[in-house]
Amino acid sequence: MNFLVCDDEMKIVEQVSTLLQEHCMENGIHAQIHAFDDPCAIKDYDSYDIAFLDIDMEKLNGINLARKLRQENPGIVIIFLTNFIQYAPEGFEVQAFRYLLKSNMQKRLVSYFEDAVREVVREKQIITISVNSELID
Repeated sequence: MNFLVCDDEMKIVEQVSTLLQEHCMENGIHAQIHAFDDPCAIKDYDSYDIAFLDIDMEKLNGINLARKLRQENPGIVIIFLTNFIQYAPEGFEVQAFRYLLKSNMQKRLVSYFEDAVREVVREKQIITISVNSELID
């Protein structure tokens, strides 16, 4: 699975990336974590399964970044990490999966991550059946 972490505070990027990496290693989840402190540096919008995005960033706010990601990758699971609850209604516009206040990050990040992984797995499940010796997905 490919994970995107984007926050204009490098401390948060490192903290989230470390927590995710540790959890993946402990639970046998193969993970590629792509971490950015500059949202404009992100190029491959369609290559991520789950995105952890700050909302209040100077160069490109997280809502607009989520719109770009969603446009290129409709199945991406988006979790907003922010200090500002007032942006929550805008998160619905981009079908945010979860909205996590940074003050609750240590307590909730792992459970939200596990929920997001289950959602990705559920969305990627393909049922194949055989009809007259022909496989149909």
